[in-house]
Amino acid sequence: MTRRFGTLLAAVIVVVGIMACTALVPVNCPEPRGDGRPGLTCDVAMAAARTRLAGVTGVTELTFGWGVYCPPGAHCPLLADDDPSVGWVEAARGDEPALVITLERRDDGAIRASEPVSFDLP
Repeated sequence: MTRRFGTLLAAVIVVVGIMACTALVPVNCPEPRGDGRPGLTCDVAMAAARTRLAGVTGVTELTFGWGVYCPPGAHCPLLADDDPSVGWVEAARGDEPALVITLERRDDGAIRASEPVSFDLP
């Protein structure tokens, strides 16, 4: 029993350590929409993104936005942010390419989060 507890405790410490890697970085969130439509909120998006980023090191900042992700400097004229159920979280990683997780709040309230995708930002 003691051996199992020791193994379980070690696993918990590793998971908490991994989550802490993204839990302590600055977070950028836009002002709440306030239009009454159900959708993603920054705290829900960040929780889903942190889960997907477990094990990723070097994250220096997390940024949330609604709509479809458009990298800085790219020309994305047809993308709109008027759908509150779709969004993204960008994980800046210093000199490494940023990682982006796309998110969707489904009609049943469940959140779908993509695997992180690497973007080279200018």
